Amino acid sequence: MQERAARGTALRDYLIDRVLAEMPYTRLNGHRQDRLSNNAHFCFRFIEGESLLILLDQRGICGSSGSACTSGARRAAPCASRHRLTP
Repeated sequence: MQERAARGTALRDYLIDRVLAEMPYTRLNGHRQDRLSNNAHFCFRFIEGESLLILLDQRGICGSSGSACTSGARRAAPCASRHRLTP
């Protein structure tokens, strides 16, 4: 179990480093290390979530846009608003 968590943390950290280094107008949400080993949460400016998900899917990467509490609405989720995150 610890080996799996360590591998997940290393992959997560690699993803965070690469995304922030290579994609302009990107922000990591939350603390960089104090998070689950399988979690990375970003804001990307100037691209719609649906478009980003299509590009990721074409490269075999799974992702999600928005949160469960938006349920398809095209507005900021209440939890994102509390953290002052805007769509």
